[in-house]
Amino acid sequence: MRILITTLFFILTSCSSYTVASLSSNIITYNATGKTNADHVISMLVQKDCKMFRAIKDKEVCVVK
Repeated sequence: MRILITTLFFILTSCSSYTVASLSSNIITYNATGKTNADHVISMLVQKDCKMFRAIKDKEVCVVK
């Protein structure tokens, strides 16, 4: 159930603002670094290593670098 909720959160959050360019950018960034563009921004703001997909595995989203 937690996986479903997390997945829906990513899919439905600002779905109208996603364009082909931003989705493509996220796919390329994720394949290259293992993080989405939002993960990079959050990591930079909090000065930690953050990945939203860690929540699916019941782990901390942000860890100390």
